[in-house]
Amino acid sequence: MTQHRSALFTFVAIASLVVGACTSATSPSPAASAAASTTPSSSAAASPSGVTAGAGGTLTMGLYQAFTSFDPWSESGTGGDSLSMQLHWDQLAAYDEKGTVQMRLADSITSSTDAKTWTIKLKPNLKWSDGSPLTSKDVIFSWKLGANPKQSYNSGLWTNVVGMTDWQKGPDFSKDFTGITAPDDQTVVFQLVNPNSAFESTLLNFRNFILPSAAILAAAPKIYTLDNKGVWALPFWQAPTIGEGPYLWAQTQTGQFMSYKPNPNWRGGALEFSSVILKPESSQAVAAAQLQSGDIDLAVVTLNDIAGLTSAGFQTGTALAPFPIETDFNDSGASRFTDPKVRQAFMYGCDRQGFVNSYLQGKGQAPVSYFFPDWVDKSSINLYAFDQTKAKSLLDEAKFDYSKPVVWMSWNADAKDRQAFLQDCQSKMKSIGVKIQIVNGLDVTNKLGQAGQWDLQTYGGYPINDPDQVSQFTTCSSLGSTPGKDNADFPNGHLYKYGGSNSVNWCNKQWDDLLAQAEKTTDQTQRATLYGQAQKIWVDQVPMMVGYRNVTVYAWNSKLAGIALYGDPGTLDLKIDQWTKAQ
Repeated sequence: MTQHRSALFTFVAIASLVVGACTSATSPSPAASAAASTTPSSSAAASPSGVTAGAGGTLTMGLYQAFTSFDPWSESGTGGDSLSMQLHWDQLAAYDEKGTVQMRLADSITSSTDAKTWTIKLKPNLKWSDGSPLTSKDVIFSWKLGANPKQSYNSGLWTNVVGMTDWQKGPDFSKDFTGITAPDDQTVVFQLVNPNSAFESTLLNFRNFILPSAAILAAAPKIYTLDNKGVWALPFWQAPTIGEGPYLWAQTQTGQFMSYKPNPNWRGGALEFSSVILKPESSQAVAAAQLQSGDIDLAVVTLNDIAGLTSAGFQTGTALAPFPIETDFNDSGASRFTDPKVRQAFMYGCDRQGFVNSYLQGKGQAPVSYFFPDWVDKSSINLYAFDQTKAKSLLDEAKFDYSKPVVWMSWNADAKDRQAFLQDCQSKMKSIGVKIQIVNGLDVTNKLGQAGQWDLQTYGGYPINDPDQVSQFTTCSSLGSTPGKDNADFPNGHLYKYGGSNSVNWCNKQWDDLLAQAEKTTDQTQRATLYGQAQKIWVDQVPMMVGYRNVTVYAWNSKLAGIALYGDPGTLDLKIDQWTKAQ
């Protein structure tokens, strides 16, 4: 088994950024604005002009992380981007709030009996907002951007597709795929190298939005030749001209609001709201206050806000996050974390379940791996119950160097639960002689990351609905096409490999073999057995600390109805076309 250094990026963890100047559908921002960053202004910000009320009037939602881009494959995306994109773009299918598959643009997704051929049929008569047809050509185009290792942080998702390894070598990324074809305007066919009975979960991967090929190629005819930085700088991602989601982006006032208008060609028919406003919130406390003042209708708040908001007449609810708050260990070179005993010691020494019981009021979870579903047997694995004596013993056995502080980075300084968790671990580990230095803030942590001067880093992990999805970011093949080569095409590419999506840069052949076997079978009992065996390897090696699963807390105006609560707040508006608001 070979251990590698850990990666920076995951989907929902990056600290809030705000980019772009005041833009509208008729006056797109310059490319330079895509790289700009400003601080959100006060909650008493201006509201958009020209918005008229319809059947449901205007819906105003608090944006828990600020917007940066409509580019779904950007390395620097935030959870706020996901919420913003979900209004403007759409997906083939998605997991609903119960974790079941909901068809959206797709009419069906089917597999051959050998699980090597997957066929997607689009719904008939789909249109972009300008009335032009949405076809399989747009699907293929979207995946050319998503599979391009120079542009997409998640290109490793597609390594099992026939011909993809050669295609990803370039240099011509406009050429057709071998293993992804469009026999007609309504059909897309995938040919896989190895059988994968759960390939649907890859197609439903976070942010697999379908993009308008004609509009983007008109705005950026050389897009196939650009690297990640070049794509990120395209003005189109700040002011997209067309979309297929229920509401279309209309205007952005940096730090103030984003406004959306109904899509006249929305596939689902009539929409409730005449406009949707997203307002960046500097904190959850501000969001709770703006709910009470009537400035917003819905927001992410904290567990401690529930009682006050409920007594004030607001509806509240919670949902378990589909992703954990995870911590990577820097196990490269002369790091003190190359020995699994040290990583195990931190699992014992941080009271994860105690944190869930106290800070999360018992509403979260403290898993030991990414295998969340109940059908994966956890009865015979080590759950790493809090044990400081065991932690100290393991550190001593590993001859851990207590003289130097452990540099523990948190990429999102605004996430209060993460700060509380790190501080709790800091206190617990201090009692057994380990000094921890907590470092916050994107600028500082990025510099430390580039220099390799860190020991642990904490961020939000991957949304998992099926264990099959774990292979997308933990296998040797997901390290990238050229392991050992830094990915200079990405701003934070020094922390992961070219073409890779392996967020822990961990490689274990036995682990890979078990996951591959599980992907090939449709027998649920056999899948559970194989994933159970793989889980034991994870728990023994501890490639990362899966710290806890948070709960997302929502509060909304009692006039709203039809709200489906998602554990990932970035997908809260997935069913916004079913919401209503009494007047």
